[in-house]
Amino acid sequence: MDGPATTDAVKNLHGVQRPGARRAVGVHGCGAARPRSGSLLPTGKGRYFSPVPDTFTMRLLDLLSATANELVERLDADGCAISRVIGDVLILVAESAPEGSTLQLGQGYLVPDYPRTQEVLATREPYTLTLADDVVDPAEAGVLRELGFESLLMLPLDLGSTGWGLVEVYRSAPRPFSADEIGVAAKIVADASARAT
Repeated sequence: MDGPATTDAVKNLHGVQRPGARRAVGVHGCGAARPRSGSLLPTGKGRYFSPVPDTFTMRLLDLLSATANELVERLDADGCAISRVIGDVLILVAESAPEGSTLQLGQGYLVPDYPRTQEVLATREPYTLTLADDVVDPAEAGVLRELGFESLLMLPLDLGSTGWGLVEVYRSAPRPFSADEIGVAAKIVADASARAT
């Protein structure tokens, strides 16, 4: 699964073909060389690069990738990113993106630079926004525009400890996520958390 998929049928991490499936991969893709652990490297604009944490396993990456796919499918969304919180930095570890694209920019984000993200991680409560909202934090809006999306749902992810990570679900249109959809997403994330422990 290294590199973009070239057909409508995409193999999941078990090698099973699923016609029309979205490409969902771990941070370096299945079979990619795993970098050695090291310190965070600044890349500018409040972003940092980090290798994959040593605590990752293929089972966990499989679970997170499947969760990202399920969120996109069940919420009629266009993308999903699941990130690990390491100190004050978010590192993308799994995604579901439209065919031929990626949410993976090879860098992390400094949490204090994104107030709404920081709020979700601190309060453990979901948060949703669209670029059509009357008031949108400029930092959050900038990332949405950079990724080509207009709606965002953020949820905390707990895997054995509070504040393990963040789930972000995206839509290309400025269509807000409803309360029912937020409830569905929260259940999917809670189920994934329970399966991981």
